[in-house]
Amino acid sequence: MPCGQVWISASQGEAPISDLIHPLLGPVRHAHSITTLNHPLNLTKEQLSEATLIASSVDVLVSICVVFAMSFVPASFTLVLIEERITRAKHLQLVSGLPQTLYWLGNFLWDMCNYLVAVCIVVFIFLAFQQRAYVAPENLPALLLLLLLYGWSITPLMYPASFFFSVPSTAYVVLTCINLFIGINSSMATFVLELLSDQNLQEVSRILKQVFLIFPHFCLGRGLIDMVRNQAMADAFERLGDKQFQSPLRWDIIGKNLLAMMAQGPLFLLITLLLQHRNRLLPQSKPRLLPPLGEEDEDVAQERERVTKGATQGDVLVLRDLTKVYRGQRNPAVDRLCLGIPPGECFGLLGVNGAGKTSTFRMVTGDTLPSSGEAVLAGHNVAQERSAAHRSMGYCPQSDAIFDLLTGREHLELFARLRGVPEAQVAQTALSGLVRLGLPSYADRPAGTYSGGNKRKLATALALVGDPAVVFLDEPTTGMDPSARRFLWNSLLSVVREGRSVVL
Repeated sequence: MPCGQVWISASQGEAPISDLIHPLLGPVRHAHSITTLNHPLNLTKEQLSEATLIASSVDVLVSICVVFAMSFVPASFTLVLIEERITRAKHLQLVSGLPQTLYWLGNFLWDMCNYLVAVCIVVFIFLAFQQRAYVAPENLPALLLLLLLYGWSITPLMYPASFFFSVPSTAYVVLTCINLFIGINSSMATFVLELLSDQNLQEVSRILKQVFLIFPHFCLGRGLIDMVRNQAMADAFERLGDKQFQSPLRWDIIGKNLLAMMAQGPLFLLITLLLQHRNRLLPQSKPRLLPPLGEEDEDVAQERERVTKGATQGDVLVLRDLTKVYRGQRNPAVDRLCLGIPPGECFGLLGVNGAGKTSTFRMVTGDTLPSSGEAVLAGHNVAQERSAAHRSMGYCPQSDAIFDLLTGREHLELFARLRGVPEAQVAQTALSGLVRLGLPSYADRPAGTYSGGNKRKLATALALVGDPAVVFLDEPTTGMDPSARRFLWNSLLSVVREGRSVVL
């Protein structure tokens, strides 16, 4: 019997009931119809996740590639910092009056400007290939925030490495590898765990996603992946005729990542500043007992007695039992040095290699703290009043603390401004420094093209900028020919005649 028809039995034979009813309905029967609806069952969470994963697999790979590329950029920011620390160019800027906080903020601002170039390139590539998961009108602001806040947080995270590495290339390789390891592994580990059906692994993934928020690398990588999944989910619902797009800025998508990176930037910068001031903040170890002083020359003993009795009124520089014992060493590098230098004196600190001359200069200029004793410059204790003492000193380190891309004139103008020379006198001060050291013909050439002797002349000229009360010159004639040495001595004699002191 066909489905949908009811049959009755009659004497004339069998006929469907519809054939009997239709004549009774007449024209009215055409006004009625039967409509059928077919609606599929909603996908389960597992089915929808699987469909979303298949649709977004390529975009997830793109997210990992972005993390890979952005691991190299911040690691390069430490190259200049390490170079400046090793050559003492950083210390020379601090001695010339640059506040330590301003030094790091200036580097951060410049590094962010360089980082913006990389961000623009990444966004331009996404726009060129029209990756909807990243550049759709609803997703583009989220992409920009992720990239910008990643630079905001990762850049100061790289700075502490500048205190611990001595070779810039080594630091670059190590930091890049660390960035790649954390960024890729943490993002992919949580992503894969979410695909597994085991509830215990799901809980592990949830916990790891909270813990890994302390890493900017994870915040960027996981944020990009969550943006991709959010867009793929919306596309899957849209194919079913249901629009359920969620803003990627929601807390459970990338909102928590953005907030974490926003807080990490100032935190990592604060850690960098604490490392910069670690010598002051950390308690100093008690100096070990030193053996009695051996026999001294008569004039050395007289100077020690004069300083010990306090007969140093009027001296511009006084060292009282200045001692330095490096960690892991038993013998002191500097052993209870006592001396006083009056204004207008040229003092020569003599000794064989390893005698402690450079160590003394580093303590006197505030580059390192003494193990015991004190250095007083123009009435200010160098260890306790470093900024005030720096205003009265000029310093030429043993290495050429210059910037290869700046000209000699630009060097002198920069340090004149750091010294607080009025802007109207900066150009004249720079010209005077060039003339004093015989560098006018090289004034507008990059310092990186100078000969060894001219680099030492420029370093000495930088130490004399601002007419400091005491000028410390650590082997200023290294690499100079006899004529240049004689010229430098005459220049220093003119400084002494002006009533300033020079320590060689």
